Amino acid sequence: MGFLPTIIMKTPGGYQVYFVLDKPIFITAKSNFKAIEVAKKVSNQLRKSLGETLRVDTKCNHFGIFRFPQKSNIVFFEKSYLCNFATLINWSMKKEDSPKKTKMKLVKSFKQVDEPWFNLLLNESDIKGEKGTMGRNNVVLTLSLAMYASGRSKENCLYNLTEFNYRLENPLSDNELERTVNSAYSGKYKGASKAFITTLCTEWVNRDLKSSDLFSTTGWYKFAKPREERARSH
Repeated sequence: MGFLPTIIMKTPGGYQVYFVLDKPIFITAKSNFKAIEVAKKVSNQLRKSLGETLRVDTKCNHFGIFRFPQKSNIVFFEKSYLCNFATLINWSMKKEDSPKKTKMKLVKSFKQVDEPWFNLLLNESDIKGEKGTMGRNNVVLTLSLAMYASGRSKENCLYNLTEFNYRLENPLSDNELERTVNSAYSGKYKGASKAFITTLCTEWVNRDLKSSDLFSTTGWYKFAKPREERARSH
């Protein structure tokens, strides 16, 4: 999996494995307890991954009461083995994507998520939402549209952008993040706009970036919209 458990405990019925986070995640009613749902998805993916080589109880409670660690039942403990929640989300997303390999039928075979600009924006943390500028919402919408056009599920898109939002110095609210992702997957748009991508990258990543730095393909697929939708743009 790429990371090791913090604690392994022996019990009369088998073993319990603990992956301890390096810092707590915060749960609020205002965000509709979104962090709980994300944590459950990560938990499910951990079970599936471990179950590929070990006999694992995949139906056990996500947040139940577990046996208290003691010297008598701990068979392994390494306090430096801590997990970063954002890293776990990213790992879970990649694991979920790997068996599906979903593809959209486009004129060109490349995917927008494979373009250099996508990772440049996705890995930028100093993005604000100031008036008069294209900021966080525009970046989230553009990244979401790229994932939509590349055949990624909305669930995977939300996982990926939840991690992105956690890293922002001034993050969006969870509700605003979800609304923006839903807009991208509403069917109103066919993919991320090259003009918007260029503007966002030069505004927030590096003003000296050129088209050749952002787009690796020799051509760019123009997503044709129905006539009645051509006036709409993000």
